[in-house]
Amino acid sequence: IESQQRERVWRPRWAGEMAGRTLGVVGLGAIGRATAVRARAFDMRVLATRRRFLVGEQVDPDVDRMFPLDQLDDMLGLCDAVLLSAPSTVDTADLFNAERFAAMRPGSVFVNVSRGSLVDEPALVEALRSGHLAAAIIDVAKQEPAPPEHPFWDTPNLYLSPHCSASLELYPDRLFELFVDNLGRLQRDEPLRNIVDAERGY
Repeated sequence: IESQQRERVWRPRWAGEMAGRTLGVVGLGAIGRATAVRARAFDMRVLATRRRFLVGEQVDPDVDRMFPLDQLDDMLGLCDAVLLSAPSTVDTADLFNAERFAAMRPGSVFVNVSRGSLVDEPALVEALRSGHLAAAIIDVAKQEPAPPEHPFWDTPNLYLSPHCSASLELYPDRLFELFVDNLGRLQRDEPLRNIVDAERGY
């Protein structure tokens, strides 16, 4: 649309609908859950997986179906779009590789808002150039800033943002509120919010 405006070309370009589509969330933490809630508000079906998956856990109040991590590929084949919001750990390095992208539904969309280490970048580029994936929305890369020669700059249907997908307008206020809340929890000997586990990466 921006290029058409710049070139003064009046040509309709229609967007797809979210209602009735299926979103897969890989990593149902704070970001994944917030996205799931918003996706369901747009009448999307939401599937999800997370590392801390309890045996027999098939339901969650914010998603339509939970999958254990060993059934991730099965889940990917059911999704029109996949959001990757999992932590960076030894176990998640290159979690999305050529085989995983091949497991995704043809014409689906891949979104990464976690860390670049979770994605085999040449495999993602190939999945886009081959047309298997319709698009990818990437907020992170293995090397940041991405150098001028990085293939992400020239890959078709890849939308790259420089690790800034979060809104910063109210970030300082929310950060201060979190600090004050956690300080009160510490004084009351209550569980803290947003604890980072160095071994697990979250």
